[in-house]
Amino acid sequence: MQIRTLAVALLMGGFSAAFTAPSLAQENTEPLRFARGFSGNFLAAQIAGGDNDTASAVQFFERALNRDPGNPVLIQQAFFLHLINGSIEEAAPFAEDILQFEASNDLARTVLGVTALKQGNFGQAAEEFDQASGQAPLELLTNQLLAAWSEAGREDLESALARIDKLEGPDWYESFRSFHGGLIAGHLGDEDQAFARVARAYEFDQSALRIVEGFARLQARKGSPEKGLAAIRAFKQQVPRHPYMDRVEADINAGKQIDLASSSRTGAAEVLFGLGSALGRDGGSELPKIYLQLSLYLNPQSDLAIMALVDVYNDEKQYAQAVDLVDGLPEESVFAEAANIEAARNLARMEKVDEAIKRLTNIARESADPFAANLALANVLRFEKRFEEANEIYNLIIDGVKEPEMRHWSLYYSRAITHERTDRWDAAEADFRKALELFPDQPLVLNYLGYSFVDKGTNLDEALGMIEKAVEQRPEEGFILDSLGWAYFQLGRYEEAVEQLEKATEKMAADPLVHDHLGDAYWRVGRILEAQFQWAHARDLGPENPDDLAKIEAKLENGLPEDSATKLAATETETIVDQATDEGKAQRTHIVAEGESLWDIAKSLLGDGDAYLDILALNRDRLPESGPLVVGTELHIPDRK
Repeated sequence: MQIRTLAVALLMGGFSAAFTAPSLAQENTEPLRFARGFSGNFLAAQIAGGDNDTASAVQFFERALNRDPGNPVLIQQAFFLHLINGSIEEAAPFAEDILQFEASNDLARTVLGVTALKQGNFGQAAEEFDQASGQAPLELLTNQLLAAWSEAGREDLESALARIDKLEGPDWYESFRSFHGGLIAGHLGDEDQAFARVARAYEFDQSALRIVEGFARLQARKGSPEKGLAAIRAFKQQVPRHPYMDRVEADINAGKQIDLASSSRTGAAEVLFGLGSALGRDGGSELPKIYLQLSLYLNPQSDLAIMALVDVYNDEKQYAQAVDLVDGLPEESVFAEAANIEAARNLARMEKVDEAIKRLTNIARESADPFAANLALANVLRFEKRFEEANEIYNLIIDGVKEPEMRHWSLYYSRAITHERTDRWDAAEADFRKALELFPDQPLVLNYLGYSFVDKGTNLDEALGMIEKAVEQRPEEGFILDSLGWAYFQLGRYEEAVEQLEKATEKMAADPLVHDHLGDAYWRVGRILEAQFQWAHARDLGPENPDDLAKIEAKLENGLPEDSATKLAATETETIVDQATDEGKAQRTHIVAEGESLWDIAKSLLGDGDAYLDILALNRDRLPESGPLVVGTELHIPDRK
């Protein structure tokens, strides 16, 4: 549903502009607390906003407003930020200020109408919604649906449905119009209209959770529970194991009847939740946050709205806000356990690992089925490189699996990693092969097992076949391309290694191991300067393992020792050179760098600039007749011993 593109006017241009400044805040540092004067506070607000610290940003904008009262830009920013933060009561005065210079501002009217509706002032609410401009389809739909619920608050079914029926707009209006017309009719006691309208919404959209729920519950109420259950089963084919729809199904089977909108307030909240969820699926975060926060203002116990907003925060990597929202979920919510597990993962992402482990341990202890919590706990421990502890939890989980299925491949894969990282290779290999038995040719398993074989120098042919299969499935994955390049390197196929490792470094420019591998491959093909550059870059990127860093520094000092393939290549080169000239014997090569001359190279490598004649004699067929050397040219360097 492409509705977000129709809503740009809601932001009035100012909000997004305020958050284009680059963030100067460093990760894990205290947010900015104080700033001086108008400019200082304005800049601090931009920096905080750029860092997604909207709580600090709104404080700085308000301080700037104290210096420049009535500034329209600052008023708009404070207004938007209060809405994004869920501070609806604090946003309302700014909405009134905005209307002083833009009387038909849609979002300001929406906010004032919502606050009036919550207070039960339904006439005032409808008046606010009607004064919005309605120039864009999203704005028109939002305010008129909310106005219809205001009429429902006055128990005026005819006026409410008249507002809905006269709404004209794009095709995606239909599901919202029909669904809310049905909810209003049901709320005010007209069961026939309720069913007819919700059924039409279901015909239009059979993927929206609340529409499917409404259709199923109304079918059950009309005495056709099987039709309702059939709609739920169809939904669950697309979204299996959905806890909310499981509860709806259980309610229908138990003959339990629940109204989707128990009041005009919850009905209006449903409007904002539905549109906010659609906006979130369509991309972006500011408008979804505003709509969902307004929905929660009207119905704070809506677990659906809470979870929709949690998803937005997770997408934005605003993990602290997501955790706070989860902590506000009703205890009886069907989402409570899964949401708390995700909150624990967020705590780990925020480097609050002990707190995450404690939360997951408590969930596993209290849950009727601790599988999900234990799996999350084991994964957190593994990601934190606490492999022995993770291994114990994976053992517990796998011991509880009676008949392993394809979906259990990742358990064996994950446990294999903990075995491998704790020097239990036989157990690791067995688990990797079990994972492949459950899920043949799974690319992650093929890559990890193949790379492990390559690194150990065993089963190289089998390893290469595994990695090549992984690359066929994931040709754009840098870490798999690195594995393939490293396999070629270990097999002495250095030119092929270079080709794959160069691709890998493009995909994983910040990974020191990939650059280290490429440096090794460059060295083996005689590209000495490039090898040294890659090793230096790998060193500067900071390898996690101190042993890796020591090896890189040793290579920068001494290069790689010769292997049999290198010695053979050198012998062949010497033979060719001897046949071509008796001026000297090539013992190494050199890649021409920017600005180098033959004299520079001779001075650097042979200690005598005049020795450039010896280099010239060895390389006449690869040097230009005149002009500077071509960068990247590979030159043979004579043996002066």
